[in-house]
Amino acid sequence: MIPYRIALVFDKFYGEKLFDLAENLYVWIIGSETNRKYVKDYWDTHPANESIDPATGGRCFRLNLDKGVTMMEDVSTPFDSELLDDLWDHHGMYAHDPPLSEILVIGLPFTDDVKRTIDDYGLSVIEKRADWFLVKDGATCLNDNGQ
Repeated sequence: MIPYRIALVFDKFYGEKLFDLAENLYVWIIGSETNRKYVKDYWDTHPANESIDPATGGRCFRLNLDKGVTMMEDVSTPFDSELLDDLWDHHGMYAHDPPLSEILVIGLPFTDDVKRTIDDYGLSVIEKRADWFLVKDGATCLNDNGQ
């Protein structure tokens, strides 16, 4: 099964890099002065696809089910089970086929609290770099051997 991956961006200065990322993945990005400008520019180039997300009340841009941008304005705890629940509500097995299986997390330090949240949610880290890490849901993401 090909993994369905989304990006979760916590870098407040991600800015223009959003355009390239959103061409390949659905992106949830944290609200900031810099990011708001680029998200607005992105939405403005596709006005027919802009909508209000009924679950969060936030504006989102949907190119199709696999690509788009959602702005996260009210993120009190940046990476917790509540946020993961929202991601699975929007991209999990009842919302997408195939369901969400990988999350590329950008701009969030990999702390003990983040690791605990990942473990508690039943996810595992499959790759970690200085400014990003990739987690997968073992229940929905199969390897090349079908396991």
